Amino acid sequence: MTASIDFAPGTVVTADWLNAIDAHVFDYVINVRDRGAVGDGITDDTAAFVAALAAATGDIHVPPGTYLLSAGLTFPSTKGIALIGVGESRQSANDYPVRLTFTHASGPAVRLMASGQSIQNMVIEGTGARALATLDATSFGVLVDGPDTSTGSPGNCSLRNVFIAGHPSHALMISGPVFMLRLDGVAIRDVRGHGIFVEDGTYTGRTNTGRTGGIIASHIRTYATGGHDVVLGNLDDYGCYRFHLTDADFDGRGGGAGAIDASIKLADAACVFHGENITVEHAAFSGRLSGTPTYAAFQFSGRVHRYNACRYVGVIGAANAVVGTTISTDDIHFDGVYITSDSTVNPAISITGAVGSIIVTSPIEADAGVKGVTNWFTYGYVNGVWIRQASMSFGGRLIQTGFVELTGNSTDAVAISRADAECGLSVTRTGSGAASGTLSAVGGTFALATTSDSDLVLTRNNTARLTFKSATINIASLPTSSAGLAAGDLWNDSGTLKVA
Repeated sequence: MTASIDFAPGTVVTADWLNAIDAHVFDYVINVRDRGAVGDGITDDTAAFVAALAAATGDIHVPPGTYLLSAGLTFPSTKGIALIGVGESRQSANDYPVRLTFTHASGPAVRLMASGQSIQNMVIEGTGARALATLDATSFGVLVDGPDTSTGSPGNCSLRNVFIAGHPSHALMISGPVFMLRLDGVAIRDVRGHGIFVEDGTYTGRTNTGRTGGIIASHIRTYATGGHDVVLGNLDDYGCYRFHLTDADFDGRGGGAGAIDASIKLADAACVFHGENITVEHAAFSGRLSGTPTYAAFQFSGRVHRYNACRYVGVIGAANAVVGTTISTDDIHFDGVYITSDSTVNPAISITGAVGSIIVTSPIEADAGVKGVTNWFTYGYVNGVWIRQASMSFGGRLIQTGFVELTGNSTDAVAISRADAECGLSVTRTGSGAASGTLSAVGGTFALATTSDSDLVLTRNNTARLTFKSATINIASLPTSSAGLAAGDLWNDSGTLKVA
């Protein structure tokens, strides 16, 4: 670190004053090279990093180099410590300026423990035996969890421009009551477990479990993972809450990664989103395995989810809705769905269990590079609505609303179909003047009828023309002359009904 101080003319600088500046300013920023790190990829730099973490009260700078580490790094309980490298850590680049290369057999590579702690601008990779080890449950790339106490709830931690690769377990493990975590520019590749795993601490054996929430993630990239690209929450609790993801590219099966490992597989889907207030936008999901569509984009459950402007590549179904044991699955919106032509999406959204409302807004048409969707929902689902171009398709399902107004130039504003059974609309007015009726088709008959002792009236220009009463038919406003009538028109000749 280089610093300069401007002194006024005549200022006397004492040794005590310089010592005070050194204690309160320069020790706030630590350089691992000053603690003995070499960064040549050969020398074991573990002791230098441990010493830097122990002494730190703020930033720890890591100059360009490859730092060989034979043990994991655990941040102390001091808040606000940041391990900061330089440059960037792109998915496709080879000249990473700062690499932390871990060789130890088990346990996380880096563990964040207190609020405000951060990792920035570096690669955190496993090498040698660690990179070749089989899947285990503890050798994470980065673990964010906090002490196992009732107050161990770190907040405002962050990973920025961090590449995680070559670890035997999950790349980024977020466990227990962690809140307000920020992920920006995190890339993950060649790990045995999930890319990002968020859970309440049960998996890591915490006594003090708790929901994780308030996570903001952007610019996320996963490639060649052994598990799912992202796993949020546990299906048997309330799951993650307040999760916002934007701009992500999920390709966990890329690079010949093979099928999702059966021991950690949760669904036939690239990602699993369980919890409340989840927003995913501008993400690309791949369901391909060795170039063949194999998995759905994601499985989801919980309340208030928004999936906006996402891309679905080689998927078998865009998503699968399930129900957890604690909370319902309801208020799910898909807005803008781009599906590649090699996807199989019939149905596009499969339903398992008593799922609540799902709304899909998508102007998808069968065209080059875009898959035409013939059925959005699993048969029997009653609350799904698919809005497509200027039409709304309910697929023979129940519409529960106070008032529906459909406009547009589509030839079929409302399309209702059902094989070998009666189908149609049932309309009921309750309260004063209660009445009910149907518009239906059954067998070879198309019927417009009342199902109560009420009149059936046909009108034109808000004027009643034909009224079917309980015992008779009334034809109103007939012309009294045949002049100007077309052949077949009815007219009233002084009380006699005639045909022109």
